[in-house]
Order: sequence, then C-alpha cells, then structure tokens
Amino acid sequence: MGAKNRTRRAGFTLIEVAVSISVLGLMMGIFGMVSTTSHSAYQAVTIVSGLDVNARRTLVRVASELSSIGGSVLAPDPTGNFGAQTIQYQRAAGVVGGVVVWGENTQLGFEYEPGEADDGIDNDGDGLVDEGLVVLTLDIGGANQRRVVLCHDVRELALGELDNGVDDNGNGVADEAGFNVQRVGDVMIVRLCLERRAAGGGTVVRTHQTTVRLRNIDL
Repeated sequence: MGAKNRTRRAGFTLIEVAVSISVLGLMMGIFGMVSTTSHSAYQAVTIVSGLDVNARRTLVRVASELSSIGGSVLAPDPTGNFGAQTIQYQRAAGVVGGVVVWGENTQLGFEYEPGEADDGIDNDGDGLVDEGLVVLTLDIGGANQRRVVLCHDVRELALGELDNGVDDNGNGVADEAGFNVQRVGDVMIVRLCLERRAAGGGTVVRTHQTTVRLRNIDL
C-alpha cells in the first residue's frame, strides 16, 4: 500500500500536466510576440536609416550641381511659393577674358518610376502610389546626353501636401512635390521627401532639406 502511494506521488497528475502545458504555451506565445515586435522594430530602423542615407547622399550631389549655376541660364527660375520639381540650367565652366563660359545644358528633377504613372494607382505593385526618381540629365540635346538616377522612392507630393494650390504642411511651399527646389535671393532651398513600404503594411516617410548659396545667380 505504501509503495503504491509513493509511485503515485512520484509522477504528475493530468491536472498538473495540463497546467504545465498551458504555462509553457503562454511563455512561448509571449516569446513569439517579443521576437516579432523586435524584428519589426529592427526592420523599421533599417528602413529609416536607408532612406536617410539616400536622402543625404542625393542632397550632397544636388548641392554640388547647383552651386555654380547662372541665373540667366536657369529655367524655370523657381522663385515664389511653388518652387519647381524640375529645372534646366548650365554650370559655369570657366572664365575667358573676364566672361563666364557656361557648360552643357543640364536638367535636374522628378520623374515617375518605370512602371508608374500619374494616375493615383500603384501600377508597379510595390505598395507605393505614383512614386518617382530624382534624375540628372546631362548634355541635353548633345551627342553625349545621358541620364543619372540619383535617388529612388521619391514621393509625388511632400508629406502633408495636397494638390490644391495651398501650402498644406506650412513650410512655405504650395503643392510641394517630393523633390522641390525653391530660390530665395541667392539661396536655393532643396527639399526631398522619400517613402518606402514597411513590413506588415504602412509606409515610412523621411523628409530632408538643404540650402545652397548660388555664386553666379546674377550672371
């Protein structure tokens, strides 16, 4: 009789087993939730970092392009409340006899991504609508005309903006495009808004800007 009682106490009852399985399942569920949350947070940080790096690299290149442009060879001249999302210009190539010699015709601006169109639809199925590129086109009309894509993931409109003729986000530019240049005196303000799809739905948006003092704007 005593041996049977000792054997019965040495094992687990069905209730104890059920409780143990429930606790184990709860712990595994909590671990899974923590793991998923950590992974999502890591992905979000990675996306933000990537967009920031691309934006800064692009703005450095744009600033280098615009620093030596001339006002007389700038079209359109992006003054006023709207600025411009695309401009053509020439850079100073040198000075001969006290006269500035202008270089090749160049264009800098927004273009829609291949497969996208200006129609409010995600045509290429990447989770973004009407997104585009910042493209530098060199030697326009010349024998060596070529395109250089400076940046992907450019929003059609800046964060908070609507196509309604109003400065919706309050930064001084109406209907501001995801890539926008605006001249105020001898300073060019360049704004860039990037967007990328996030894991689990939704998007991550990052906005950067820089200013460039124009050396030849009166020429």
